[in-house]
Amino acid sequence: MNYPPSSCSSSRISLVLLLVITVLTRSSIVLATSDRYYANSAEYYGDGGDHELLMMERFHAWMAAHGRSYPTAEEKLRRFQIYRDNVKFIEAINRDTTKTFTCGENQFTDLTHQEFLARYTMASHDSVPLDLSSSVITTRAGDITESDSGTTMQVEDTDLPEHVDWREQDAVTPVQNQLQGCHACWVFASVATIESANKIKNGDLLKLSEQQIVDCTAEKCGGGTLQEAFKYVQKNGGIATEEEYGAYTAKAGSCHAGNVRKAVRIQTYDFLPRENETALAEKVVQQPVAVLFDAHDPAFAYYKGGIYSGGQPRTRYVLNHAMAIVGYGKNESTGQKYWIAKNSWGTGWGDGGYVYIAKDMPDKPQGVQGLVAKYPWYPIV
Repeated sequence: MNYPPSSCSSSRISLVLLLVITVLTRSSIVLATSDRYYANSAEYYGDGGDHELLMMERFHAWMAAHGRSYPTAEEKLRRFQIYRDNVKFIEAINRDTTKTFTCGENQFTDLTHQEFLARYTMASHDSVPLDLSSSVITTRAGDITESDSGTTMQVEDTDLPEHVDWREQDAVTPVQNQLQGCHACWVFASVATIESANKIKNGDLLKLSEQQIVDCTAEKCGGGTLQEAFKYVQKNGGIATEEEYGAYTAKAGSCHAGNVRKAVRIQTYDFLPRENETALAEKVVQQPVAVLFDAHDPAFAYYKGGIYSGGQPRTRYVLNHAMAIVGYGKNESTGQKYWIAKNSWGTGWGDGGYVYIAKDMPDKPQGVQGLVAKYPWYPIV
């Protein structure tokens, strides 16, 4: 016997049909929006087609990997255009067989180079001529001049070991991320060397508080100098651990150093003979050293691995970044020497947060592009 459908069954069927129609309608709207989005980006670049769609898919995958989202479709399109240009640049670098390093996508790939410099370096309009006789360098925090202890001298490197890496001695804390908005590379570089020096002398690898220096110095998040960080720790009678004072927040807060225990003290601090990579190597054999660096080269922002030997040629340099040299070595197959620098842009940048910088290049005695040995500073624990 055939029974007519009940009113309840009819309602259920109608509801299902309504949901199906709704889903299809919304899908059509999304697809139409996507088509317009792709068309706009294709018109901007003048190519379009499957390549454009694949690039958009690549961008979406990058967004997901880095947790990125944008408030409007227009902003997303603008960031896609920037991302696409940066990917083209990265791929061009990697096709250049003269380069001894490779580049790759990272957290900076949707930023213009100007945005990258403004957010992640100590940006300055003051430039420094490539002049080996210069004794003064201008940074965002003012002039740095040589003290009486920083005399120029020649150091023979025949007795130095070919390979030094303080990470192998468990004398280097994990790479951190200075994040955007607080130009704190000078803090991270100086604190890294204090941590290592304390481990080498006293046997304890303590994670010290960068936030304390950010909170308690006049420079705060405005950008400072390596010696200002060391000077604060010395005059304050020490620096607290991250656990005692607090973790880095990428913004300046109220100084409460008087309420925490000082975990590590430094007797003094000093810098090495200028523009002398041999002198720098001699000190790195003893302990990591903080150095200034020119991070203006776009290739440096996307460095992924290999020995960084400079991207675009420059005739004038701005020391707008700081890192800690934690060792040096040599590529056994090519014989090319390098410095091992710990950066503060997170482990997603570079080779796990590190960069290997060309060392002892005959035509660049002061350190490739970034003038690694221009003004090296180190603490004495």
